[in-house]
Amino acid sequence: MKKIVTRSLVAAALFTSLAACEDKQGDTHVTYKTPQPKHAPGTDTISATDETMAPVSRVAQEDETDDRLAFGERSKHGQYYVSTTDAQFYPVKGSKQVNTQYIVVSVQFQRTPNEHSTVVLNDTTFTLQDTVTHQTYEPSDGGNLEMETPYILWTAFSSPSLSDDEPINLDVAFRIPKKANHTYNLLITQQSERADVFKLEEAKQDY
Repeated sequence: MKKIVTRSLVAAALFTSLAACEDKQGDTHVTYKTPQPKHAPGTDTISATDETMAPVSRVAQEDETDDRLAFGERSKHGQYYVSTTDAQFYPVKGSKQVNTQYIVVSVQFQRTPNEHSTVVLNDTTFTLQDTVTHQTYEPSDGGNLEMETPYILWTAFSSPSLSDDEPINLDVAFRIPKKANHTYNLLITQQSERADVFKLEEAKQDY
């Protein structure tokens, strides 16, 4: 009788131990989960929850598609190079002119190294574009310009030309309405070709 009881106790103990092991293994299987990355390797897809990263991506994309030229960047126009070096806002003389102002853009022309003849610049045209309203303006003769510009105005030259390798610096003045937070582009065209666009976002307001 004692042997039967002993065997029963041993069997019960073994059964309990096996059950505990199975429960423990079951718990481990259920609770363990391999972490999954948000993005697959080698991709740059941004999750919908990554709100802080989205603006960075958009800014980078805008910069990559912006083909406008900044100050100091040259564009080749046939026999010469052209670039913008500065842009400033100037006041207009007269107390009644409070709603208008000038923007004066300094432009540099330089003959290409392999060009040895005189280069005439008469076929070059300038247009100012408001980046907000897209309204355009033609060069002004600088009438009622209150301050002296750094260089001679483009409109003062009857026949501007490049006769040597030294660059020529000229100012192009545009009379425009005063508008807060507006930026401008300068479009330079030669012989009705596609215009080169120079951005004037860093134009200085010194008055």
